[in-house]
Amino acid sequence: MAFLDIATTIPILPYPTSDQPAENLTPEKQVKGKIKLMLAFGANRTSANYSSGNQLAAVKTANGMAIGKIAQIGLQLPLKKNYFLSTGLTYQKLHTTFAYSEDLGYVDNVAALHRIYRTKHIYHNNFFEFAELNIGAGKKLYFGENWGSQITVLINPSYKLKSTGRTLDENSAVVYIEDFDAGQKWFLNAGIGVDLFFDTRFGGLVLGAGLNQSLSKIKLLNDSDLKMQPRSVQFRMGVTRDF
Repeated sequence: MAFLDIATTIPILPYPTSDQPAENLTPEKQVKGKIKLMLAFGANRTSANYSSGNQLAAVKTANGMAIGKIAQIGLQLPLKKNYFLSTGLTYQKLHTTFAYSEDLGYVDNVAALHRIYRTKHIYHNNFFEFAELNIGAGKKLYFGENWGSQITVLINPSYKLKSTGRTLDENSAVVYIEDFDAGQKWFLNAGIGVDLFFDTRFGGLVLGAGLNQSLSKIKLLNDSDLKMQPRSVQFRMGVTRDF
C-alpha cells in the first residue's frame, strides 16, 4: 500500500514587539479630521504709503510708523498631507504718525522794511480701523509629535470701520478726519503668516508674525485725492482648541 504524504504549510506572521509598534502614528494621522479654533491678539507696525494727485513733498518724504492693534478669531480645516484651509475674522487698528517740516525761504515785507523767514510744519497722527474676512490655505511642518511651524497665505476682503486723526489734503493743509462715512469703505488685502504652534490634549498655543499688504489704494476723504496703500508687519499670540 502506498502512503500519500500531504504537507501543510502554516505561515508564521511577525509578532509586534515593544520596539515594533503595531501602527506607526505619524503627526498627520493624529491630527486628521480635527478642526482647530484660534483666538489671538497682537500688534502691527504700519507704513501708510500715502499718495495724492499733486505728489505732496510731505507725503513722499515723511512716512512714519507707529504701533497698532490686532484681534483675530479663526478656523483651520485640515486636508491631506498636513495642508489646511483657513478662514476667520480680524479686527485691525493701524496707526501712522510723522512730523514734517519744510523751509519756505525769505519773503520781503516792503512796507515794514524787513524780511520774514517762513517755515511750514505738519504733524500727522492717524488711526485707521477696519475688519477683514480671512480666506486662505497653508501647510504644517512638524518638528516633533505635537509641535512645529505653519505657513498661511491669505486674501482678505476688508471693510473700513473708522478713520480718525489728522492728515493732509492736496493743498498741504491739516484736515481733521472724524467722519465715520468719509472716504472709501471696501478694499482688498493680501497676507502671509508664519506661526510656531504647540498642541496638547487640552488645547494649544500659537506665536507668529506676518506681512499684510493692501492691494487697493484707499481713498481717505470724499472730497480729496489723498489715498493710502498700507503695509503692516504683524505679531500675534493666541490659543487654539481642536474639535
